[in-house]
Amino acid sequence: MSDWSGWPMNEAVYWPKNEKTIGVLSVAPITTGDFISKLVSRIKGKDWHYPRILIDSNSKIPSRGRYFELNETDPSPYILHGIEALHQSGADFVVVPCNTVHILYDKYSPPILCPVPNMIDITIVAALNRNYRKPMIICSNAVRKHELYEKGFALHGIHAVQYPNQDIITQGIYGIKQSDTKKVARVAETVCETLSVIQDIDVIIYGCTDIEMIMRTKGGLNRPYIDSNQVLADFCWDYIEDENVDERIRLFSE
Repeated sequence: MSDWSGWPMNEAVYWPKNEKTIGVLSVAPITTGDFISKLVSRIKGKDWHYPRILIDSNSKIPSRGRYFELNETDPSPYILHGIEALHQSGADFVVVPCNTVHILYDKYSPPILCPVPNMIDITIVAALNRNYRKPMIICSNAVRKHELYEKGFALHGIHAVQYPNQDIITQGIYGIKQSDTKKVARVAETVCETLSVIQDIDVIIYGCTDIEMIMRTKGGLNRPYIDSNQVLADFCWDYIEDENVDERIRLFSE
């Protein structure tokens, strides 16, 4: 490993000595690219003002969807191995920007490893902190089936509802992965039309990292929403600045 003890060298090229290194385990390359863009967008400065980010973009980790829907290979051991490798390479904490993989969170985030912030908990906390109490969830088939967000909100006495047409959401997710811009645009149009007539909700939760990219083709959603990918990116900065933030999230979510 490189010796960074001699850096920064002077006042012109400077960063805090105790600055944390972010580890990113990528299981969905396109949306991880979106995550990294959101992560670094807060910096407006020189190259050395950005944090060090270690990225393992490993698209060969077994499919989360195929594991849950077809009972194929469990990706948990591979995710755990990736987190361990990033930590051994210098990551102070590791994030996995994929909602679906958090169904397996307890399998790959034992306390003996470096911190692995929980994307679902962080997104729910973001909604509660903004005083939203009537959320609708748009997510993958597996997240919907396991009711990750519904169960999380229920811990706080909040009833979350699901987007009514899961088939169209699945088409949009596939469209993003296949770079099918026409399909994605059609899905975004349908989602906007559907949401325009739905009442009694105050926020849309993008519980899949692909959803914001889908809706971006329509210029975004014309009502309040929370993008889990953006929330996780923002949390990385909170973690860099306050090492106790993960403990506060854990206690709040219990």
